[in-house]
Amino acid sequence: MKLKPLRFALHFVLLLVLPTGCATDRAPSGGPANTLPLQVTGVTPAPGSTGIQPSSIKFTFSSYISTAALRKSLSISPRMRGYEIRGGGYEAEIRFHEPLEPDRTYTITLNRSLSGHRGNQLGNSFIYAFSTGAVIDSGRIGGKVFTRRNQPAENVTVFAYRQAGTLPSPPLSPGSQPDYIMQTGTDGTFEFHHIQEGTYRLQVFVDSNRDRMFNHEKEMYAAGRNMLVETGASGLVYRLTSPRPSPQQTAMQPAPAESTGSVTGSVQGATGTIVVEACHTETRQCHTIAIHADTPSPKQFTMDELPPGHYIFSAYLPGKSNSDQVPPWNGGSVIPFAPADRFVISTEPQRVRKGWTTGNVRLAFPEQL
Repeated sequence: MKLKPLRFALHFVLLLVLPTGCATDRAPSGGPANTLPLQVTGVTPAPGSTGIQPSSIKFTFSSYISTAALRKSLSISPRMRGYEIRGGGYEAEIRFHEPLEPDRTYTITLNRSLSGHRGNQLGNSFIYAFSTGAVIDSGRIGGKVFTRRNQPAENVTVFAYRQAGTLPSPPLSPGSQPDYIMQTGTDGTFEFHHIQEGTYRLQVFVDSNRDRMFNHEKEMYAAGRNMLVETGASGLVYRLTSPRPSPQQTAMQPAPAESTGSVTGSVQGATGTIVVEACHTETRQCHTIAIHADTPSPKQFTMDELPPGHYIFSAYLPGKSNSDQVPPWNGGSVIPFAPADRFVISTEPQRVRKGWTTGNVRLAFPEQL
């Protein structure tokens, strides 16, 4: 009789230390952060398959992926509700519970924000496509997004809305559902693959709360120059702006001339007032000058008193120029649409040395679409 308490205690300890058989969506514990990009190492059926009616799609990853993380980063086009995600490991499965449309291309996009349990994200958004018919859509649209300080903007959300024709459709509302979704990569680029040929309206914004909805009153956005773009468009350029009015630009306090350098260059492809910017890659401080061009031919400029370092140069055409101050860049509006000021960026950094004059900065405005 005296052994019963001991047996009970041993039984209780065994219950605590022995593993249970319940499955959980919990990542393995321990280990350092993984600096290698997350990779999709396999997909079944094979990408680009045609004439199939799969009941499920299976993905294999290079790192452990939770079901919750996958659900937040995944989008399917055309939109469908009848599916479930089974994951919680190095493999995940998407099971369809509704019939797929005949003769239709389906795309499954894993946005770049998808991360493994050790924090490693995809290098770029991953797009998987298959077709229930004999042909798979081949439309593409690509571009690049920059910050206001001319740095590549990563993890920016890009919505693509297919339009019925070349005429603008009714204005977008904040809750409008896009046909395709993706995010920019580490270099700020995005490219939609396997979309239907036609005309699209893009909505570019920073989804700060990750709710897949554009809050035009709070979230940063990039309006771009054109409301509508056609499939096949590439090299589109966007620059982020704040929904709140930007403060008036002020001239930078010049540094002592003996500790600075100068840059010479040219701008072409535009007339009128042109504002040239030089943004320091480390301090993010931008220096600006305004010049006037009578013809689209190359117009020379010189920027003096630049602190040493590396700079990204850009230029824009201000929509308004009615004061002696350098007119600020206007980022436009998404809802309702208003185009941003035309701009061009030279992504190759230029080094400024103390007491030296650096040349060869070339900025050329592209032809308007």
